[in-house]
Amino acid sequence: TIPDDVKALMYPETLPVNYKLSEYSRDILSTTLIFTDDNTEDWVMLRYMKADTILDLDTEKSDNRIIEINGEKAVIQIRENTYDLYWNYDGYSMELTCSREFFSKERVIGIAEHVKFYSIDELQFLSGLNQSE
Repeated sequence: TIPDDVKALMYPETLPVNYKLSEYSRDILSTTLIFTDDNTEDWVMLRYMKADTILDLDTEKSDNRIIEINGEKAVIQIRENTYDLYWNYDGYSMELTCSREFFSKERVIGIAEHVKFYSIDELQFLSGLNQSE
């Protein structure tokens, strides 16, 4: 569950509605949200941290491409089983991981283009943010 002291979260508003928030964690550097589809057990991970945090990307076992997310440069890593997408947004470094089995590269980019901050109250009205029991 989301702690009471959290007032806002980044949220992928175009995530399919069958993906529900299943895990939330934060530490001194980052906040991580994991959304799970109970029917397929597939998951999507969104992680964000302050933009001055240094990211260490392993590029050896992936096809790496420079793309744009909302007019900003981004890196998409195409791995054997996942798409890992890295970009900056509103002073944060963002990371989105989706499975290749259930998502196309275009769909992953579309999800990333619609991530933004929402207050906890606003999130109650978004269909995809139903927390898993």
